[in-house]
Amino acid sequence: MFDFSDFVKMEKLPTEQQEALKKANTERLRILAAKTGAVDDDILEKLDRVALLDVVIQDMLTKKDEERDATGGRPLERTDRLRELELQLELN
Repeated sequence: MFDFSDFVKMEKLPTEQQEALKKANTERLRILAAKTGAVDDDILEKLDRVALLDVVIQDMLTKKDEERDATGGRPLERTDRLRELELQLELN
């Protein structure tokens, strides 16, 4: 079941990232979620698409906040890491 809080989290991402995440297949989301290191591999195998999206989105938002803190509140145009994630999503 889709949780409204997932939609709210998704809205905080740039439009390009939102579209890329929506288009990504479940296995691709599983790979991205695994790269976050936030969830054990055994648990990742059991997560559904919505839960995987939640892990990936939360990681993206956390990194976005960390970057904002590192720049004194000024948002960065695009970091290499964000661009790398976007390119990985586009490959699917």
